[in-house]
Amino acid sequence: MGASDLGSSWRDDMDDLCVRGIQLDHVGLSGGEPLLLKQETFEFFEHARERFPRAWLRLYTSGDLLSDGDLERFGACGLDEIRFSFKQEDSSEIGKRLFSRVAEAKRHLSFVAVEMPVFPGSFPYMRDLMETLAGLGVDSINLLEFCFPLANWGEFAKRGFRIANPPFDVLYRYDYAGGLPVAGSELECLRLLDFAQESDLGMGVHYCSLENKHRAEMFSLNAASAWLSDAYIFDEGDFFLKTCKIFGDEVLRARYLLDGIDAACIEHEAAGFIECHPDCKQMLDKEGIHAVISYNVLEQRDGRAVLRELALR
Repeated sequence: MGASDLGSSWRDDMDDLCVRGIQLDHVGLSGGEPLLLKQETFEFFEHARERFPRAWLRLYTSGDLLSDGDLERFGACGLDEIRFSFKQEDSSEIGKRLFSRVAEAKRHLSFVAVEMPVFPGSFPYMRDLMETLAGLGVDSINLLEFCFPLANWGEFAKRGFRIANPPFDVLYRYDYAGGLPVAGSELECLRLLDFAQESDLGMGVHYCSLENKHRAEMFSLNAASAWLSDAYIFDEGDFFLKTCKIFGDEVLRARYLLDGIDAACIEHEAAGFIECHPDCKQMLDKEGIHAVISYNVLEQRDGRAVLRELALR
């Protein structure tokens, strides 16, 4: 849940889940910055602990607004984990203050982590930061691929950033992490992974790419698609729902060949095409039939599942 969602509804949402007998394993609060609404953030986790006593509770924050006693209070609220985000442009004074909050968090919470995007050319800064965090006993750092969120490109351009080339293949307007990767960020993340392995830092180091976020969202949308016909597959490589389509004058011959191997086939006579299992494409290609793979996502609209086609390839 994002901080912008805070308001009366989050209590109702938690209560509704409990009434329906649904117990959550994890509850996280992110932003924006949740601590802009600090008192309500405390209340959020107190209510979450009451409603979901076995859930792992996590807070995402820059840490800038933490005051003395806040982390102890979060521990008393039942918060399990805090994830700090460092900003490279911060002064050394701000950095020292945040390091002190990280050390304080270790005394009151079960798990302390850092999560932040990695800018191109930031390897020296990130290397030193990781060494300092490891020395403070931080449990984990999550390195995020730095991305352009499809807005305010001028701010990126004046800082010398470029979009990764070749272009990133985006077939869907993702809700969780829509955007495009910035050139050079992934390379820095991979260098930092090598450094962590060679240095034996003693803390977890994870790289979260934009592709990983996209695949995770597609998995969450499409994994519950068992109702689809045998002409579709849930591709465990990219988690799109896929079928093979044949159009126009080639439909009749394709249908004859598919019947001959007893392949599942769906005919859309009015639209002039048929669908079959993607594994049939190789056989159809050999027979000179132009078959294409259809990429799909399962969306919820007005309370019902709708299959949306995203691309033909």
